[in-house]
Amino acid sequence: MSRHAVLGTFFFLCLALAVRSEEPPKPVDPPKAEDPAPGPVETAKVIEGDIANLSSDDPILASEAYDALLEIGRPAVLPLANKLAAKDTSADAKYLICDILGELREATAVQALLPILKDPLEHVSSVASAAARALGKLADPSAIDPLREALKSTDLELQYEAIRSLGNLRAVAAAPEVRKFLSSENKPTAYGRYLSCAAVEALGKMKDKASVKEIGKWLNKGDVERGTETKFTKYAVRALESITGQNHGSLTKSEEDGTKALDEWKKWWNDPATKKEYGVEEPPKPPTPGPGAETPKEAPKEAPKEAPKEAPKDGATPKDAPNGGPAPK
Repeated sequence: MSRHAVLGTFFFLCLALAVRSEEPPKPVDPPKAEDPAPGPVETAKVIEGDIANLSSDDPILASEAYDALLEIGRPAVLPLANKLAAKDTSADAKYLICDILGELREATAVQALLPILKDPLEHVSSVASAAARALGKLADPSAIDPLREALKSTDLELQYEAIRSLGNLRAVAAAPEVRKFLSSENKPTAYGRYLSCAAVEALGKMKDKASVKEIGKWLNKGDVERGTETKFTKYAVRALESITGQNHGSLTKSEEDGTKALDEWKKWWNDPATKKEYGVEEPPKPPTPGPGAETPKEAPKEAPKEAPKEAPKDGATPKDAPNGGPAPK
């Protein structure tokens, strides 16, 4: 390319750039205004509608209302508490409200939930059990004594949730009462869960050393909880790990690892030092006779007593009468 051609090309390029730079800039679109946040009145109406839908016969609508109230969060707590206390609130709505209040973790809900521990209504399981479960999530120690009182109920589902909540609250003072449920493995709740499994779990969280001598026996149990399909041995190991601070391997990585870990825990349990530390009483063994000791002879059997002879009747001749004559009168 000749020198003139290069200069010509450069000239036209500069001219094009100059013309383009003189073009007016394109207007920038203004930012879209966000929708204004709903005011208190609008929010209250939404909450009221969602709470009403909790009682819907349409499970999808009730589920959507449940999720919406969880999303609203703190502003929904007071309306939910008021609805929970209302006499005309249905059992299904009360049950769901208890669960929502537990999930929202607002301590202000405690006073609304405590009276529900004595609520007689049922929705699949008792409404009272839903209240007990929620109280365990709120971490308020004022719920401990009412939950201990709930252990006396005949409602198995309520007992189960009260035990678990006392464990979540680390209610050490309730440990003696919870220990009483360790032998309740044959008492399933409405969902097939066992009171004894909840007790082992709770006592582990309480780090209750006094329960080790009972929990240790579970290391040799082959039972499985119906409701969760969890082995009793797994409940025992988790509790013992928490109480003793020891770890003998994982029960969840693989079946082989789980077997090894359980074997190690059994060795620990059978160690005399463990028995001594946790006050495990072993049955006394019979004394072993030393060398040369005589084997105790069997006690002579007592000779049977001779049956008393029947008195002879008048005129009868007894065998020992002299000369076979008549017996003297």
